Amino acid sequence: MKNQSIFARIFGVYIQPRTYGGILFQLLALPLGIVYFTLLVTGFALGIPLIIVWVGIPILLLVMGIAWGFTAFERISAIGLLGVKVPPMSRPAIPGASIWKRFINYLGNPVTWKGLIYLLIKLPIGIGTFTAVVTLLSVPLAMIFSPMVLFIPNVHIDLTFWRIDTLPEVIAMMTMGFVLLTLSLHILNFFSYLLGELARVMLGNAGAAAPAAPAISQPASMPIETQEQTV
Repeated sequence: MKNQSIFARIFGVYIQPRTYGGILFQLLALPLGIVYFTLLVTGFALGIPLIIVWVGIPILLLVMGIAWGFTAFERISAIGLLGVKVPPMSRPAIPGASIWKRFINYLGNPVTWKGLIYLLIKLPIGIGTFTAVVTLLSVPLAMIFSPMVLFIPNVHIDLTFWRIDTLPEVIAMMTMGFVLLTLSLHILNFFSYLLGELARVMLGNAGAAAPAAPAISQPASMPIETQEQTV
């Protein structure tokens, strides 16, 4: 917020729930990406060649149904963990519409295909985010907690350019680790913002958002006819 002090902007990252929700979202991207990529690629590789014997059609329909479920799960995860506002995936179903009509609407829904692309690119995204989280957090956390081993007799930390064996050096290293951790959390929050924007675009149908309620027009005031009273 604009009214926040510089201190709150810098160190408030430690108490923001979305910071840790974003980190969890980025860590889960890799295992989920592996699941999505494996199931979808296997399903399409099995279903497409079998179309000529009609067996592939139900396989592809099953794969597309699973992909729709995964897309819905990703949308809910983005809303809950990243705090991003994602539009609905589709318009409300028309009451009494036939199965064929619903299927045509499903194929014509942009989220059907955007969500499929999102699921397939989840694996490379997950590799990048998982690597970023592990790297950006492990280094500063190691700097903060590793000096604790100095309390063990005859143990010291011997870096290439720095031998840490005194209390002031320990404090200096922990301070550097804390500064680096703060910077890392801000970088990860920026990654979460980018992922949230990607989810908003790929997992929601802007045309499916509920239209604003029309303004109720006020009836024009009727002129009040007054009669002159005769004295």
